Amino acid sequence: MYKNHICGALKKRSARACAALLCCALLSAGLFAVGFPHSQSASAAGEKPVLDVFLIAGQSNASGWSRISGYTNPTHAFTDIQSFGNVMYAGEAGKLLPGKSGNQRPYFTASAVTVGFGETAAHMGPEYGMAEVLNGRYDGVTKKALIVKSAAGGVSLNNTSGGNSALYGNYLPPSERENFTPNAATGVQYDNLVAVFERVYNEYKDTYDINVSGFAWMQGEDDRGSPVLYKRLIASFIRDIRSDLGGVVGMDLSEMPFVMGEISPTFIAF
Repeated sequence: MYKNHICGALKKRSARACAALLCCALLSAGLFAVGFPHSQSASAAGEKPVLDVFLIAGQSNASGWSRISGYTNPTHAFTDIQSFGNVMYAGEAGKLLPGKSGNQRPYFTASAVTVGFGETAAHMGPEYGMAEVLNGRYDGVTKKALIVKSAAGGVSLNNTSGGNSALYGNYLPPSERENFTPNAATGVQYDNLVAVFERVYNEYKDTYDINVSGFAWMQGEDDRGSPVLYKRLIASFIRDIRSDLGGVVGMDLSEMPFVMGEISPTFIAF
């Protein structure tokens, strides 16, 4: 329905597997296709190394609520922890509205993706599985990847001001805001996402030749039950975020690959 979008039902897979599927979907959606900014080696003397940027946004399955260890069932404990040195990380999870309290991971950067980058240091998000897939595609010297995340658990794409959206804000895209009565949550997470990306871009633009390579969106259960409205809002979100990120980097990102993981389409079950 939307160009360069791939939707997958990921309900029964682990966060690590879901993230790997999202990453593979990004790659297959045209990441290295001719006509879209793609990774190239920095071979000429004095040429800046290439940095391919992948974005993560959405609800709890984006911010990261998969526990690293400590499950009652030892078969579910995550013990084969790795660090992926060719993939860097920058972002935040669960940024709270002023005066609110809850789980929050302030903005931070890391030279290698590993576990503990979820909404708490005891959790991980899809950045781990994505880095596991991406790491072998880069040499870490002339070419690296960077995963940028801005997400919060239980928030809505709609203009919801209750639930976790009351703590963190919602993702209502700018082009839709005139159609809703504004509230304290309106578009806060969307604006946070753009601000995080702009901060990352300004931090790395002098060191790297930056390509915006793809966007992974994890749909959450807070938007279940409103499929018609969601269909409209996600189309607006994709158009807006491609335009706004393109404005930051001064490039046409109207064909930026965008993939989404579907959690649940109804209120019947998670």
